Amino acid sequence: ALDRASATHRRRIKTAVLNEVLEDAVRWQRPPSTSTGRQGAVYYCAQVSVRPPTVVIFVNDPDLFSQSYRRYLESALRKALGFQGTPLRMLFR
Repeated sequence: ALDRASATHRRRIKTAVLNEVLEDAVRWQRPPSTSTGRQGAVYYCAQVSVRPPTVVIFVNDPDLFSQSYRRYLESALRKALGFQGTPLRMLFR
């Protein structure tokens, strides 16, 4: 189990694969909108670092994404890409 977590910690995922997973997650559950009607838009994402794996998600306005939606996206990435047992950093820009 420790070797598997270590390998996951060092793994790099291609941008195309990350974007497919992200697109499926956003299609399944759209980002929430504010009371003024503004809705978050997800453009694309890329893995910028390993140890720990760091994913940057480019959006129209990071403030429009609640903590619960950020956790939802992190969970979707973990399940689809197998990032169990390692921290996953996500940055919204």
